[in-house]
Amino acid sequence: MDRYDGKYVADISSRLGDSGSLASWQREEEERMRAVLQPDETAWQFLARSHLKPLRTSIPFLDNQAIGPGHVVEICGPSGSGKTQLLIQIVATCLLPKRWGEVSYGGAEGVAYVLDLDCHFNISRVVDVLKTRISEARAAALNVHGLPNEPQGEELVAWSLSRLHIFKCHNSFQFLAALKVLFMQRTVV
Repeated sequence: MDRYDGKYVADISSRLGDSGSLASWQREEEERMRAVLQPDETAWQFLARSHLKPLRTSIPFLDNQAIGPGHVVEICGPSGSGKTQLLIQIVATCLLPKRWGEVSYGGAEGVAYVLDLDCHFNISRVVDVLKTRISEARAAALNVHGLPNEPQGEELVAWSLSRLHIFKCHNSFQFLAALKVLFMQRTVV
């Protein structure tokens, strides 16, 4: 409820009408939010979902933890401590394929969802990391298998980025809406 422009005020006024009150409108809004936040699975379903094969990130201290598909991970630390770089490396590992032709990339061939709450996520950094990881894997394959160094990077970067979904959330309601969309996609698939 951090929008105070004319549209938001008009929306409140139209919903209140002549007989309504702000308190009743707030109760309605609270009930709508509670409906969104209702538990959507039983404890048994949660345990069955959480005992999945862990995602390997190629980052040793993370790989020693029990992080698996479907888990939510919060990364926190002071400015400049590498939080964003860590996130980008994890996203790259998630998006890259296990193998592409004769080259092993060590990826998870997965889908990544980034909830960008401050709207500063820089896609060009993801592209740079993907290109670096692709060229390093191609160079390693060239040394081991004697493969020609073919320029497949752009095609593989595009293939990887096609499974990256970024939600830019400007406020709490947009964040909750993004979570709801993700939940609805999970139940449809």
